[in-house]
Amino acid sequence: MAGERRLVVGEPVIGLPDEVLGYIDLETLGLIHHQVHRMRHYINRAIEDLSSSNFEIHRIPMPLTYYNYLDGKGNLKFAWFWAAYNNCLVEIDREGNKNVWIPSFSKNIYPRSNPSIVFPSEWQKAWKDYYKDEMISRNSLKYAEWSELQPHQEQVEKTWKYLGFYVEFIQGNFNWYIQYSGSLKCFSNCIKRI
Repeated sequence: MAGERRLVVGEPVIGLPDEVLGYIDLETLGLIHHQVHRMRHYINRAIEDLSSSNFEIHRIPMPLTYYNYLDGKGNLKFAWFWAAYNNCLVEIDREGNKNVWIPSFSKNIYPRSNPSIVFPSEWQKAWKDYYKDEMISRNSLKYAEWSELQPHQEQVEKTWKYLGFYVEFIQGNFNWYIQYSGSLKCFSNCIKRI
């Protein structure tokens, strides 16, 4: 395995459980599938372009998930982002020790995931209006908790460990940062190297 050229590439997947997908309108559901397949197509094309470079390709989940916001009229809206586990820091030192630091998207300290937070009444109303009085509660949807990403995170860890890396998930507000197209690796661009 020493000296091999490897790429760990994000594999677009739907990062939502069936109980959430079952309540999303058909237009949004179609857009979700379209985005996943479109991104997968672009990544596969890039991998094909690298085929002559003799890279060993390993894929890790890159789930498409969401956060909610209220529009100007108080309606519940979904905004989508990729939980980019591949936006990580990789180190192989001179002694051959291999470490990877990966942003955690499923066990997060993002404030909205805190169960002690009481949602304002306008959020409660928007949530109820969106789901048209279905027999469904905020807790059953794991609203803004992102625990549905845990199986993807476990697969990411398994892949890196297979490659011989010590894996550490970094806890932070990565669900918030990624909404602005940034994550763990992006932060390292601001670190002075010595």
